[in-house]
Amino acid sequence: MKKTFLLSLFFIVSLNLLAQDPGTDPGTETSPEPAPRTTHPNNKKSSNSSSFSNRLFTGGDIGMQFGSYTYVQIAPLLGFRATPDLSVGITGKYIYYNVNDSYSAYKYETNTYGGGFFTRYNVMEEVFLHGEYEALSLEVPVSPYEMNRRIVSALFLGGGYRQFFGSYSSMNIMILFDAIQDQYSPYQNPIFRIGFDFGL
Repeated sequence: MKKTFLLSLFFIVSLNLLAQDPGTDPGTETSPEPAPRTTHPNNKKSSNSSSFSNRLFTGGDIGMQFGSYTYVQIAPLLGFRATPDLSVGITGKYIYYNVNDSYSAYKYETNTYGGGFFTRYNVMEEVFLHGEYEALSLEVPVSPYEMNRRIVSALFLGGGYRQFFGSYSSMNIMILFDAIQDQYSPYQNPIFRIGFDFGL
């Protein structure tokens, strides 16, 4: 009877010792270490938001029409956000124009190309002012039977509205006026433009 009691007591004490963590003081409690904080990559206030690459954006617009009158325009841009409200950049433009009128047997084909630079200022988050200088090399008539290539300048002033679909990407709708209005300019006021910006 005495041996049975001693064996039972030894078994209970052994279980209590095994249940305790040998590396932890049973009189103290430990709390888990907090997980490291992470920053969402699209957070504009992150430490990387001021880096050069995060301030770059690209985009532009594309237009085309096919048929007896074929018109293809490609106008890319590369911009830089100098401040949260001010952006500057460069533009390029290529236009292919072809007329093939089967009724009058009139055929005409020309290529126009050039570029320029622009600046934008955000009046509000979605509303901005836009100024742009552009120089195009295009063919102009010097006689009824002769064309000559010439540089034609344009100065666009106006504003626009942007619709964001990402942290740094947007669709832009602009209304512009050419302040120079060269006699050979391909533009007529007002000028409506729809383009896109994509953050890099």
